[in-house]
Amino acid sequence: MKTSCRCHAGSDGLKLSASGPQRFRRAASWIVPSVALAAIPKCPVCLAAYVTVFTGCGISLAVAGAVRLIMAASCIACLAYLAAKSLSATIAGR
Repeated sequence: MKTSCRCHAGSDGLKLSASGPQRFRRAASWIVPSVALAAIPKCPVCLAAYVTVFTGCGISLAVAGAVRLIMAASCIACLAYLAAKSLSATIAGR
C-alpha cells in the first residue's frame, strides 16, 4: 500500500535536488558554449591571426571562415539542445 508521503521520492525514480558538483556541471554546460559563442572572432582574418598566434601554424582565410561558421553552428546547436532538454524536463515536472 502506497501512501502520499514523498519522503523517499528518490526510490520511486523521481529526482531529488542536485548536489553541488551536479549544479556546477549543469551551469558549466550552459556557460561554456555561451562564452565560446561570444568569443568567436567576427572576421576570418582575426580568427586566422588567433590560430597563428596560439598554435604557430597559419591557416587560409577560406579555412578560417569555414571554421568560424562551424564553431558558431556547433555552439548554437549545443545551446538549442540544452534548451530543449531543459524544456522537456520542465514539462515532465522534474
